[in-house]
Amino acid sequence: MATDTAAHNFNPPAHDPVESLPLELHSGDRMNREEFHYIYSRMPENFRAELIDGVVYVASPAKYNHGRPITFLSALLLEYEATTPGCEVNENVTVLLDDGTEVQPDILLRICEGFGGQSRLTEDDYIDGGPEFVIEVANTTRSIDLNNKKAKYRENGVREYVVYEPTRNVFHWFDLSADKQLTLPKDNIARSIAFPGLWIDVEAVATKSLGKAKATLEAGLKTTEYATFKEQLAAAKKPGDA
Repeated sequence: MATDTAAHNFNPPAHDPVESLPLELHSGDRMNREEFHYIYSRMPENFRAELIDGVVYVASPAKYNHGRPITFLSALLLEYEATTPGCEVNENVTVLLDDGTEVQPDILLRICEGFGGQSRLTEDDYIDGGPEFVIEVANTTRSIDLNNKKAKYRENGVREYVVYEPTRNVFHWFDLSADKQLTLPKDNIARSIAFPGLWIDVEAVATKSLGKAKATLEAGLKTTEYATFKEQLAAAKKPGDA
């Protein structure tokens, strides 16, 4: 997780005097999103925390085995973005959900607002609303990612959710719009529901075989489903949006 909130100058919550708010955030603290956002903006730049259903979770320092899978999966999703106008990838960006939830997904893929997407950019450069597709890389956060966070993503409209555990090489794949966990087919390729043509070769992710992962993705980009999806995005595009 990462944040740039320290660079902003947020106003204190209107209903609470500044003196009544904690000076810093700790795991287990309970507050609303407005209070969390205000205190977070005053924490040190390298501090990481999320608010899930009104409860604060302070992140541990990120290790190599957390960062490397994020880099790999982001590279793959960027290939998809490059050929799919109207879609964009982001890492560790603050996402504002309901009044008690403010998270920073490891990776997200969204349809831009100008192409019919369900989330939007705020004036102060955050994402408001659930993006269509979220990936969390879970080492120390497995329980949170598979329970509290998954529930809040589902409640806030995230359509598809992946929790990848690199230490155990386990790929949890959920269709949140149908509230069910999906089973990988025998070829170990996750074919996205929210983004047709986005084929993720789970074995290639585990072995960090970028060439194999790209070849699998290229096969997905040649499908009729993907061509239809691109046409739908183009038809939904608002005049003036890139």
